[in-house]
Amino acid sequence: MSEKSFSNHLIGFAPGDARCAVLTGNPDRVPVLADMLGATTARGSRRGFAWSVVDADPPVIVCSTGVGAPAAAIAVEELADLGIESIVRIGSCGALSEDVAIGSLVVSTGCVRHEGTTSHYVDLAYPAVPGYRLLVELVNRAADCPVPVHFGLTHCKDAYYSEHPDRGVVDRERVRSHWAALRASGVLATEMEAAALLVIGQLRGIQCATILVPASDSARPDTLHETFGAAVDLARGALPAGMSDAA
Repeated sequence: MSEKSFSNHLIGFAPGDARCAVLTGNPDRVPVLADMLGATTARGSRRGFAWSVVDADPPVIVCSTGVGAPAAAIAVEELADLGIESIVRIGSCGALSEDVAIGSLVVSTGCVRHEGTTSHYVDLAYPAVPGYRLLVELVNRAADCPVPVHFGLTHCKDAYYSEHPDRGVVDRERVRSHWAALRASGVLATEMEAAALLVIGQLRGIQCATILVPASDSARPDTLHETFGAAVDLARGALPAGMSDAA
């Protein structure tokens, strides 16, 4: 396994012959997802980015981004520099639709760009959409998933608590109207990283997709663990052969 070192990069060391990657926000989740995929051959962390390498041919990288689009953009850019061709983000989200329940999955077919990072790359009129081939694979394999899988629009924001109008000093009625409009428009869920992944993936020519696990303070930890496992299985089946052979 060859390795590349990018001294000016933030992720640090990772195998240069990997072609697939799984991103997640929480660095504590990296070894959990990696263990679900197969045997770990290397791991490390640098400046908040934790990563594990899963044994496969070629290897698969599991990497954390932390919270928010700016850090997710860094991870996508540097994984692209490493030669990664396909990325799936597996992370948590807040449900906006009443149809999206704890224990189900949400696959984004397009993302509302309500964050600031991607506007530094391209005009807001540019859509945040997943890679077509990867999305088709996820659609084809969703029928075999042991939990419900919702396909539809998602929302990406910069402020974690922005759904609570009383936490800010901006027009509170405008904030309430904004979230009501998202729900009325059929947006399924909200999170903080997908826009960066999908926009930069398209610009860099990488197949990218997002599988989201609805979460809340009342969600049982064992339910979330099982749902993340279902998301990993769905991603494994959709990504190229290297990941399919990893388990």
